[in-house]
Amino acid sequence: MANAVLFYRTDSTLTTAVASLPAGQKLEYDAPDNILETVQEVYQNRINEQVSVNSEGNRQIFIRDDGMASRTLTIQGMVKKASTDIEKLKSFRILQQTTTNLVHGRFGIKIDNAPHYQIDPVADSGSNVGRGLMIKSMSIGYSGSAKVRYGFKIDLAFGGRHIADESGNI
Repeated sequence: MANAVLFYRTDSTLTTAVASLPAGQKLEYDAPDNILETVQEVYQNRINEQVSVNSEGNRQIFIRDDGMASRTLTIQGMVKKASTDIEKLKSFRILQQTTTNLVHGRFGIKIDNAPHYQIDPVADSGSNVGRGLMIKSMSIGYSGSAKVRYGFKIDLAFGGRHIADESGNI
């Protein structure tokens, strides 16, 4: 993967460019020390089967679309700077996952060569429903025998309106 940034916003940094966010609010994956190896999106619809039997004994199954069930982004990679990056990841996971203005999630991800996976938290404004990510789960552990590299996996849950934005991302 190319350069990537996992970041979070506060109510005071809603419109700040990602590159200008304070260092404590972002973790940059810029090889060779930190590498974002994979990103995977899982989208699920809520499809319900309704089974019925009429008085003659005929059986039918009706399928009903009840909308989106979930959308999750999973990122995996390596970090080398245990003194700063591991502590940053640990602090990210215990943050309150929403703010007053970012009710659907305060986290975002920016990936240079995979713009269709990028999500920048957007606040609700009037009739426009915002969007954002929340850290659903995280695992961190040693990778390799030298114990100088740490592997991580983070599941980010999507919250908010699932529509195409100005750049065509959904």
